[in-house]
Amino acid sequence: MTIEDTFTIDFDILWPTRELSFDLVDPSWEPTDWSYPFFSGQNNYVGSPQHYNLISDAYFDAPVQQYPRLPSSTWWPSGNFSHGSAIECGEYKILSRALRTYGDYHNVSDWQIRLSPKIIVDKNKA
Repeated sequence: MTIEDTFTIDFDILWPTRELSFDLVDPSWEPTDWSYPFFSGQNNYVGSPQHYNLISDAYFDAPVQQYPRLPSSTWWPSGNFSHGSAIECGEYKILSRALRTYGDYHNVSDWQIRLSPKIIVDKNKA
């Protein structure tokens, strides 16, 4: 997979956070499914994509700990999950999450979360 074969996630971080991630979840995921830590296959959680860093030409796993304040960032999912398996073709939503300052990891209201519209991963498309 090349950088041209994937979507990008563009975002701004106005405050540093102890944990940041962009996760793939089932399209039926709701905030009531929140259970920290996340485990693939449980509570409609699929996994955290591994991302590519264009500047360092290296891959990194999500979630990221101690993420700094940055005016803007772009992440390129690599086509694999951080736990090593490939992202399968299918329908997903992207769960964006950043822990608020002094937040409790286990309390969903202590996170800044956003849920994308449904996306379709189709690796067979030409």
